[in-house]
Amino acid sequence: MQIDPSQHSAADNYKLPTNLEVPRPIAWVTSVEEYVGYKM
Repeated sequence: MQIDPSQHSAADNYKLPTNLEVPRPIAWVTSVEEYVGYKM
């Protein structure tokens, strides 16, 4: 995939890498406390 930044707006050039490099969650961590309920 080749992208020429000169053909796109500055906003589009910013959005592309930021949308591709978003960190992904690895796992949901939960705990249960007595009398309180669930926590995430």
